[in-house]
Amino acid sequence: MRITEEEAALIAFVPALASVTERYKATASEAAAAESEIAIARERYADDDLEIDDDPIVSNAENGVWVSAWVWVPSETFVCECCNGEWTLDERADSGLCKECERTQAAEEENEDLCRTCGAQYEDGGDGFDGECPSCADKTDQKLHPENYEDQE
Repeated sequence: MRITEEEAALIAFVPALASVTERYKATASEAAAAESEIAIARERYADDDLEIDDDPIVSNAENGVWVSAWVWVPSETFVCECCNGEWTLDERADSGLCKECERTQAAEEENEDLCRTCGAQYEDGGDGFDGECPSCADKTDQKLHPENYEDQE
């Protein structure tokens, strides 16, 4: 955390904290010297997921300047923009949708069908039924109408 000029002046009154005052002066002058690099960093990198403070800490390097930044890390769960279900980070797609909704959306865009049960793609107009691939549709039918499958067991 950076301290303000006023805070540095107060700290200067305590002899044991002289090194803190000196460090403040050094970081303030580094930031002032890197003003154009900070502006470039904001222009190139700052967005909704990465922010740069008004007075960031900088560190000079051989071929450039490191500029401190804040990176947004979402909570461990999020709400899918499509189905409103809660999902964990590892189940989240980059689009803000859960992976299942993203797969479904991608299949719709490609005019392909995705099984609502297993997520597998199957041919449009194929043997699938009620949004399921042929394999899942058969399993569902077997669960719903076991009497039709009694002699197959």
